[in-house]
Amino acid sequence: MITPDKALSIILSHIQPLPVEKVHFTLAHNRICAEDIYATANIPFHNNSAMDGYAIVASDTLNASNNNPVTLPIAGEYQAGIIHAPKSVKSGQAIRIMTGAPIPPGADAVVEKEATTEDNNQVTIFRQVKEGENIRQAGEDIKRGDCIVQRGTKITPAIVGLLASTANVTVTVAQKPHVAILATGDEIFEPGTPLQEGIVINSNAYTLMALVDEYGGVPHYIGIARDSLEASKEALKQALSCDIIISSGGVSEGNYDFMSSAVVELGFTLLVERIAMKPGKPCIFAHRGNILYFGLPGNPVSSMVSFIEFVRPAMLTMQGAKALQKPLIKAICQEPIKRKNDGRTHFIRGIVSFEDGQATVRITGPQGSGILRSMALANCLIILPPDRLSVARGEPVDVQLILHPEV
Repeated sequence: MITPDKALSIILSHIQPLPVEKVHFTLAHNRICAEDIYATANIPFHNNSAMDGYAIVASDTLNASNNNPVTLPIAGEYQAGIIHAPKSVKSGQAIRIMTGAPIPPGADAVVEKEATTEDNNQVTIFRQVKEGENIRQAGEDIKRGDCIVQRGTKITPAIVGLLASTANVTVTVAQKPHVAILATGDEIFEPGTPLQEGIVINSNAYTLMALVDEYGGVPHYIGIARDSLEASKEALKQALSCDIIISSGGVSEGNYDFMSSAVVELGFTLLVERIAMKPGKPCIFAHRGNILYFGLPGNPVSSMVSFIEFVRPAMLTMQGAKALQKPLIKAICQEPIKRKNDGRTHFIRGIVSFEDGQATVRITGPQGSGILRSMALANCLIILPPDRLSVARGEPVDVQLILHPEV
């Protein structure tokens, strides 16, 4: 067996980046940006008002208060979205202004409407206003020439907004990896099959399809490979047009586990066979040219944990992502944990929470590798290295956040 870190290092060393393509920015969400993107203009484009109110010369309000208000004549109005003929504000005047409208020449502050009253085209101001108050400066958000998105960044909803505001209508992104997914086993049946003794409903394939979609891939469900070498090879042949192949089950050393032999007979080079982790020890990685193969364990939790630790960073690397690792933090364990001395790293499903700046964690209940509910409840994995056999209540542990973006 090799360590999880060694397995990941081997996997990542055999990944080639995917080609890039241009897409409309509205289709770029969750994609990996393949170029540095720069702002071509200031955002905001010009100095503008942060409030509905009145553009003024701040010094005109010196010592203004409720008991000593200042009254100024209104010399005009500026609305947002309308190109105005320049109209200067002189000392002793005000211009009515709406949020987002450009600041008139001569004005150096905006007093909010709530601090004023208006009557007979005059505004009465009830407080002293400072120079620059309630003015958004040109380039305050983004300056022309700023790099607004770096290559290798996952495009979030906020970045979509940046692309829109800077008129980047198209963006270069990595192509999505196409990922073939197949289940294995004579005992596996599709959802909807009446439950009865001896059958197992195929949940893994659909869990994996959702995970592939979440990390930017295009899932292709191949189906269920029955327990024979020929059936395994035939299913794999159907998947060879994809960038990644994932199978679930059939990778242990039982009499009916054929996936290892099948991938070798189809010309794949087998690089990883067993990993010193729990769950997920029987996990295979192989490649044929640029096609990657992951043989994940058949138990649902083992399959998911193996995907999170190995397939996910491989997919992100293939797309050129810079951030590959889930956040790792220290948390105080709220209950004791004991584990076997089996020489493996244990990944224990947990629920982390934060209070007064301190992270605490508790396990999700029974931790069997077939208990999918333990993953459904989890937002983290408690990681115990091979030499840590117990955790006392109140002791710190390493926690990998699995519902958080990569860092």
